[in-house]
Amino acid sequence: TGTCQDITELHEAKESLAKANSNLKAVVKSIKDIVFQFDENERFLTVWVSDPSRLFMPEDVFIGKTIREVFADEFGEYFSENFKTVLKTGKTIKLEYQHPADKRYYIATISRVIDPVSGAKTITTAISDITEKFELQQKLQINEQRWAFALENANQGVWDWDVENNTVFYSDTWKKLLGYEPHEISDTLDEWATRVHPEDLPKAKQKIEKHINEETRHYYIEFRMRHKFGHYVWIISHGKIIERTAEGKPKRFIGTHTDISKLKKAEAEVRRLALVAERTINGVLITDTQGRITWVNKSFEQISKYSMDELAGKKPEDLLSGPKTKQKTINDIAKAIAARETFRGEVYNYSKDGSGYWVYLSLTPIYENGKWQGYISVETDISEKKRTEEKLSRSEKMLKKAQETAKIGHWYFDVINNTLEWSEETKNIHDVAVDFSPNVATAINFYHPESVAKIQAAFKKALLGEPYNLDLKIISAAGIEKHIRTMGRPEYEGDKIIGVSGIFMDITREKEVEILLRESENRLNEAQILAAIGSWEYLVRKDEVIMSKGMARIWETEEMQFSREQFLNSVHPDDVEKLKEYIQASIVDSKKYDLLHRIVTPNGTIKYIHAKADVVLNRAGFVRAVRGTSQDVTEKVRYEQELIAAKERAEKASHSKAEFLSMMSHEIRTPLNAVIGMTHLLRQENPRDDQIENLNTLKFSAENLLVLINDILDFNKIEAGKIEFEENAFDVARLVESICHAMSFKAEEQSNQLLTKIGKTVPKVVVGDAIRLNQVLTNLINNALKFTEKGNVTVSVKNLGIKNDFVKLLFSVRDTGIGIEKENLSRIFESFTQARSNISRMYGGSGLGLAITKRLLELQDSQIFVKSEVGKGSEFSFVMRYRVPLNQILKTEETSFVADTFSSLKGTRVLLAEDNRVNIRVAQKFLNKWDIEVDTAENGKIALEKARLNNYSVILMDLQMPEMDGLEATRQIRNLDDSRYSTVPIIALTASALMETKRDVYTAGMNDYITKPFNPAELYRKLKKYSV
Repeated sequence: TGTCQDITELHEAKESLAKANSNLKAVVKSIKDIVFQFDENERFLTVWVSDPSRLFMPEDVFIGKTIREVFADEFGEYFSENFKTVLKTGKTIKLEYQHPADKRYYIATISRVIDPVSGAKTITTAISDITEKFELQQKLQINEQRWAFALENANQGVWDWDVENNTVFYSDTWKKLLGYEPHEISDTLDEWATRVHPEDLPKAKQKIEKHINEETRHYYIEFRMRHKFGHYVWIISHGKIIERTAEGKPKRFIGTHTDISKLKKAEAEVRRLALVAERTINGVLITDTQGRITWVNKSFEQISKYSMDELAGKKPEDLLSGPKTKQKTINDIAKAIAARETFRGEVYNYSKDGSGYWVYLSLTPIYENGKWQGYISVETDISEKKRTEEKLSRSEKMLKKAQETAKIGHWYFDVINNTLEWSEETKNIHDVAVDFSPNVATAINFYHPESVAKIQAAFKKALLGEPYNLDLKIISAAGIEKHIRTMGRPEYEGDKIIGVSGIFMDITREKEVEILLRESENRLNEAQILAAIGSWEYLVRKDEVIMSKGMARIWETEEMQFSREQFLNSVHPDDVEKLKEYIQASIVDSKKYDLLHRIVTPNGTIKYIHAKADVVLNRAGFVRAVRGTSQDVTEKVRYEQELIAAKERAEKASHSKAEFLSMMSHEIRTPLNAVIGMTHLLRQENPRDDQIENLNTLKFSAENLLVLINDILDFNKIEAGKIEFEENAFDVARLVESICHAMSFKAEEQSNQLLTKIGKTVPKVVVGDAIRLNQVLTNLINNALKFTEKGNVTVSVKNLGIKNDFVKLLFSVRDTGIGIEKENLSRIFESFTQARSNISRMYGGSGLGLAITKRLLELQDSQIFVKSEVGKGSEFSFVMRYRVPLNQILKTEETSFVADTFSSLKGTRVLLAEDNRVNIRVAQKFLNKWDIEVDTAENGKIALEKARLNNYSVILMDLQMPEMDGLEATRQIRNLDDSRYSTVPIIALTASALMETKRDVYTAGMNDYITKPFNPAELYRKLKKYSV
């Protein structure tokens, strides 16, 4: 017989209890705290600690004993009293103390726990080590004390302007500089403004306004301030806006005042920031094997601001990570979890409300019966520690900045550890490296022999409690002798001196000023004589002028004191009144003046004098004297006059040269027009073979002469710097092919093949100067054809790459001609130079083509390269950089034509305005061949009348004609009443190739121009274009 009972619930409860106990042990093992549990009689019940060595005695010594039995001193009594309070009130108490055994600092959290079943009361005490935080606060406090000491001894006043609330903090030193006690000056801006000298206040306000508007990096000014006793003291003020609102308006403006009436001391006093230490609280989090949260304690909820319900089932990284959480830290945690290893480190987390906080994370895997159950994360909030470190860093930076600004270093000698510390500025003054480690002996070794005994005696007295302030000399590590001011005072801990701190200032400049002032007058007199400059002073009440030796030397007189009338008698009669006006304006309006005038010396020599003057005011603000300098600038004035005359002569010569070239161009082109035109006509009338040869010779000579004229004009424009480059879109391939097409007849004359090779990646459209590219390629192709017979000339274009919307194109012209000797390669780009002396006789040319090509490329940031071999040919190449537009479609003219196909233009009526009968005859022959009806006018006046009475398809207008020139005739035609006169195409016929002439053509209202001698094909193209 037996019984059965369902004990499933009991069994599950035991398992849960075992698991909870396992988790609790893992928690205790993971945290750094020591946890004690006491009964109501203050006896130790339990001790939990991850590292038993931290207890200073075995665990079993505690169990069963009271706190007073274990700690039989004041320490035990202190805890016992607090235990009684916690048992009675139920309140949690936190105690900070220093342990007598290890001298470290701890915080004890004492809490009462009541068993819900039995009602038994126990005391739980958690002990946390806060030594690191305590020492950090102490270090910051010492640092602030040093900083305050440095500012106090540097005798600098500090002001701190809260711009938003318009209140100002003035330091006690600031007030003392003006003779006031701290309570005598309130925190208002008027306390400053009402004491600034009236003459200086506008300038000071202007400087402040400029800094507020961010026109200057710092606020810096010197001004006078009224002392308590009525006199003014000079102040140098440095300042800077250190904080602005989100809108950029100034919020906080700080700075310093230094009394520079004595030694111009500079030190910035910065308001100290208080550090508030917060208590560290441990948060505990447990996850399952999937990394999902299964449990957190109340402290974790308080830190993260998430409740357990909100955290359950979530992964910590999904809720706690944010922008400032380092990805490396996240990866290291994930790696530790994956490997089931421990992780410890600092992590930046985010709470539910989005605020960030730092924690020290201890991550430990949980095992039960050898099976991994998840992990425990114990988080210690170290945000306060981080903030304290940041504040310490800021404080040190502020101190360093103040020292750099005031050129003051500090030092500290630790008596207990016998160590000496120097700030970076102190090291700078000694000219030693940043990593230099000084000691007392090496520090004293820097002192000048005459200063060693003084500093040794002062330092010994400081160790006994007596501060010092000495001006001494040192020899720096760089061997430089410097004057320094060193101050030191003892630092105490209770009644015991624990160190000596002080400041170190470089006062070499102040000491040197004393010497410089003594030498100043002698040097000034010597300098005035050497620089032909003198100084003078006009005393208003005495009405007399006192000269320096240097000025008397310029005036060529032995006297150094004159009445005003005597002085003015030495001034050139034409300049006396002007000088009187300037002097009077200085006296009446307190104005400075800067004037050039002449004097007449006793021997009649006229000298030019550059005079500068300023006024000296008395205490009442009236002009007491006019003080200034006078420099003999006679040689300078004469030199400037000669320079002006030379410049005018050069400009006149340049203008004459340009006019001459323009006139010669016109005079030569006019007959050439007839010669080349008639040659073209005769060649088209089926001449005999012997006549063809003569006509070719005539054509070759005339075209060479035309090339020479163009080259000379281009060369002159380059030399004068008048070349202008255009920026227009053009088709590279089309340009190259049209040039080659136009020159194909010349190639055929010498049985040459003219080939083109355009790379597939060359952009269709680029932006640049197509005219100058045309000129360069034409020169190079023409050159290649000239020196090649029964061969090939290849023109190629290659894309070298596109970057930032710009393309680099490689252009090359290669021929199979006669080639160039290596020794002559450098000569071919010189002006008026050929590779060999007989080239010009054999092939023609001026020797300017390649020189012009080279200069045109250089002006466009390019250069030309040449490779050549005698008997095999030459290759000329260059690289051009062009912008590539987004739109690769180039607008083209609707009418297309073949350049040398002269089809009939019947129905076209042209007015030819030309005063040269030969040119009229040549032009008429061409126009008649193209079936054009021609009407002529011998001058602009006749052309105007005929244009008014007749309808013409096109007007060809010569520019230089008697009675009325072509430009004026065009302007008057455009101004005629009928609208047809404003649209009739007018093409200029000009023998001038100057850019100015082309501009005049378009300004006058013409549509286009043709340069004489004209190419029949070009004339035909333009007539066809405008008559359609």
